[in-house]
Amino acid sequence: TSGTVSAAVLSWLGFKHATNKANRKTHWWFMLAFVVYAIGQIIWDVQTLVGYSKFPSPSDFFYLWLGPFLTLGLLSEIAHHKSEGGNSPILLDSLALSVASLTLVLVTYLPKGQGIDALSMSILVAYPVSLVIPVCVGLVMMISLHLRPSFRFSLFLISVGITAFNWMIWNLQALNAATIGGQLVNVSFSVAILLAGFTASIWHVEPSKSEKWQKLCESFLRQSPIFTILVACTAIVIVNASEFVSHLVSLLINGGAAVIIILSIIRQSQLLFVSDQLVTLQAEMINKGNLINSIVNTIPIAIFWKDRDLNYLGGNTLFSKDAGYDDPRELVGKTDFEMAWKEEQADLYRDDDMIVIQTGQSKLGYEEMATTSDGQENWVRTSKVPLYGQPEEVIGILGIYENITEEKRIRDELHDYKDRLEVLVDERTQELLLAKDEAEKANAAKSDFLSSMSHELRTPMNSVLGFAQLLTYDDTHPLTHDQLENVEHIIDGGHHMMELINEVLDLSQITSGHINIEIQPVNINELTSQVCRLIQQQAEKQSITIVNNISDGTLIEIKADYTKIKQVLLNFASNAVKYNSEKGTIIWSSNKTDDGKIRIKISDTGDGVPEESLQALFEPFNRLEQAKSTIQGTGIGLTICKQLVELMGGEIGVFRNPEKGLTFWIEFEQA
Repeated sequence: TSGTVSAAVLSWLGFKHATNKANRKTHWWFMLAFVVYAIGQIIWDVQTLVGYSKFPSPSDFFYLWLGPFLTLGLLSEIAHHKSEGGNSPILLDSLALSVASLTLVLVTYLPKGQGIDALSMSILVAYPVSLVIPVCVGLVMMISLHLRPSFRFSLFLISVGITAFNWMIWNLQALNAATIGGQLVNVSFSVAILLAGFTASIWHVEPSKSEKWQKLCESFLRQSPIFTILVACTAIVIVNASEFVSHLVSLLINGGAAVIIILSIIRQSQLLFVSDQLVTLQAEMINKGNLINSIVNTIPIAIFWKDRDLNYLGGNTLFSKDAGYDDPRELVGKTDFEMAWKEEQADLYRDDDMIVIQTGQSKLGYEEMATTSDGQENWVRTSKVPLYGQPEEVIGILGIYENITEEKRIRDELHDYKDRLEVLVDERTQELLLAKDEAEKANAAKSDFLSSMSHELRTPMNSVLGFAQLLTYDDTHPLTHDQLENVEHIIDGGHHMMELINEVLDLSQITSGHINIEIQPVNINELTSQVCRLIQQQAEKQSITIVNNISDGTLIEIKADYTKIKQVLLNFASNAVKYNSEKGTIIWSSNKTDDGKIRIKISDTGDGVPEESLQALFEPFNRLEQAKSTIQGTGIGLTICKQLVELMGGEIGVFRNPEKGLTFWIEFEQA
């Protein structure tokens, strides 16, 4: 009684101190299990005091709820870690393992012979059934969700399993009218239930990051149908080999074995179907990968990437030729000392690489010398950025460079011309105009190239997204957790790539001047209401409150392009949701400035950025600290906003809020 009451108190303390909503639900079920079990123990003590000996007794009703409530707690934990529609494989494996375990329990521990009645048989089966199931669910849950093995989780399953075993021993002795008070089984009861309550009070599980453990779990899952069939066959062999097993026990064992075999066949069929689907998807991805590889090798810029030890992992065709190799695959595993450039250049390159890897900061647009395979020395403009495997884990670098020898020669000549400008100004003016024209053409060509490549990338990317989404919609044969997670990574990456393509296309149109601006009166009251409706669903997912102090106020009209100003405000609002804190707030407001302009503001309650980094927010591809976070973004949305506002004759800015978050603002002439 002391052990069961202590377990109930411990589980209550665990529920009381649980902060996470999903974790609190699991603790609630655990607390309910141990409290009801403790009530059953107290009722049993009362029965003993008054001499009540009927079987079954009122205490049995409370005892038997321990297992089901523990199972519900584990299922709530599974629902928290598993995405919607992905629980059926876990439930199927849990059911098969539970039935397999119960068949062995029946054949090993149930009485032999024909003397046992149906009620006694039901009681004998009910106790192990109710407690073996959560053990089986816990084992399958740990393997299917790749949970990190921990002492508390293992002790929880062992304690519940020992409790199930104790009940089997207790009921067998009770039915045989054996005296059990004070024996070792009572001590085992107390210790097991106390340990179970203790581990439930400190309950915490998390996915393992170990690739070795994840691969081992996947191997267990693939072998689980075979394992359960072997258990069923073992039970059948034991039953058929014994001459004293009752007909009822034999019927239960054979029936359970048949169920196990059927469940295993269904599970194996699911695994085979998903495997075929993955093979098909892999073939599609290989085709798309070949297309991406062709694009990378066609881009007129040298591209390369290295690991943390500065060994080359690959590069495009242009880079491999500069390095002295015909095939980019020959670069893999080599260092800069095995390339065409000089040793002092290799040392310089590696020093730059180490700075990027150690600091995690990009090094962009710097000039250096490079020696090609034919011994020619060229000036190149190089950019290097860190490659991230996991957030804040640098696994290597990605670098690009372009030959600027001719550009630098022109710059050097211009520097010389400056010293002789007074005597050569008339002679050189025409040459400078021609050089400027060439530079503008080169810039226009780059913008046209970006625009063209953006269009060309959309078609294969739409195909990737389409096939990936088809897999997620298959309710008949749903994917496993890992497979669904991989497909979701494909979809998330695809959407992110499409967003980047669209924004690169917008940026190229702006920089090339291919954009039309139509200034007209714009009703800000209606426009902000439309933007709020567009982001409402996204905000609700993060429990973010939107307060619009503009929509119902005095009529506000500004001089701007309706479509472009809507794009700017939608970008502000989307960022305010993405980088806001959970259960944060977004506030729209406006005011009239001293010079008669209308200022529109949107404030959030996120973490914000340091004061000295505010202006860097409008730099292209500069996401500051967010580049290391899991929040997706391109880093050019605010750049586009700034250019659009300035093209419409407005002003744009940002400042830190006094308490928390940032406020972005734009100013335009009042209509």
